[in-house]
Amino acid sequence: MKTILKSSLLICFLIIVSCKKDCTPPPIEQNIVGNWNAVVSFNGTTKAGGVMFHADHTGYSPGEIFESSVNGGPVMKDFEWSIEGDTSLGIKYGGTGASFTFFYKILKNSCDNIKVDYFVTDLNLYRN
Repeated sequence: MKTILKSSLLICFLIIVSCKKDCTPPPIEQNIVGNWNAVVSFNGTTKAGGVMFHADHTGYSPGEIFESSVNGGPVMKDFEWSIEGDTSLGIKYGGTGASFTFFYKILKNSCDNIKVDYFVTDLNLYRN
């Protein structure tokens, strides 16, 4: 009887633990808000950095992932972001004056990982 009880408790524990790992991600526009570790690999070189997406659709890239400059000008780490049709991530630099926007195709939206098509490779965002 003890063996059956122990086995039943073990099965219940495994079911509970496995259910906690399952996660249905919210829509990308909600899921992306927060702090992320970003990793991109290209030609054998891996670049990593942090990226912050704020609920007010602003963001900050203290690493080298979503920072940009124009014609050798100052590096812009602040950006605005938007989601177009749950399939595209827009990153806008420059604010109200001269500005430009890059669009990245969203390849994956899971609870702890968002993957986007980052030029010729994939960029993975992992939740902090």
